[in-house]
Amino acid sequence: KYLAFAIKAILEQTFGDYYLYILDNASTDETQRVVESFQDKRIIYIKHKEIIGSTKNGNLAFELAKTDYLMITHDDDVMKPDLLQSEVEILDTLKDVIMVSAGMEIIDENDNTVKADLFGLRNDLVYRKHEYIEAFCSDNNYITCPAVMFRTSFMNDNNIRFREQVGPMGDVLCW
Repeated sequence: KYLAFAIKAILEQTFGDYYLYILDNASTDETQRVVESFQDKRIIYIKHKEIIGSTKNGNLAFELAKTDYLMITHDDDVMKPDLLQSEVEILDTLKDVIMVSAGMEIIDENDNTVKADLFGLRNDLVYRKHEYIEAFCSDNNYITCPAVMFRTSFMNDNNIRFREQVGPMGDVLCW
């Protein structure tokens, strides 16, 4: 339902040097038609013949990524125009940072803000090693997958992936 909005927001980013892999998890709706309506050489569309699940689909993104950075987002997430630029600048500047994320807000189908500052991230935070676990458990401080940009080499060199047995919160374990 929101895929076209998500793609459009990615293609309109102020940072434009990227590939957009769309990994279609064997959908039976109009996904392929929506993707093909965008004529952009940065889009690479892969449709699975059978459902492989979101965890395997996310891990496939790590295998496909041939770039310095990787971001996994979803078909119902809409990026603000400067998100990629902001996150790339941080990773380019701070070589010891392996991932960066951003706050989120909930919008409705008319782009009206329903809930601003979803997880109360009003200020920049830096977590070292295991500090995020404490913050997650004590403050409900969530780092959400669609706002995370990874340093691909670190994730691949250390074989860090989403775990299937964890369920819908597999991204939290990954962080």
